[in-house]
Amino acid sequence: MTNEQRVDEARHTLQHFKSLGDHDDCVETLAIDLVTDILHLLEQEGFDHARVLRTAEGHFHAEREEVL
Repeated sequence: MTNEQRVDEARHTLQHFKSLGDHDDCVETLAIDLVTDILHLLEQEGFDHARVLRTAEGHFHAEREEVL
């Protein structure tokens, strides 16, 4: 998967999330709201949300390096 494909997938996911409720149009605000909801889910399911965020950020940096 390319980073452009990842961006398209994320944009589609945010648009779907926006359609589920009364959400702002701003991409940044939508992303914050979705990540916050995912953090609540992770906590409820007993996962270490800080580890998930660290791992995701590591993946993000690795994927950026693939194209540099």
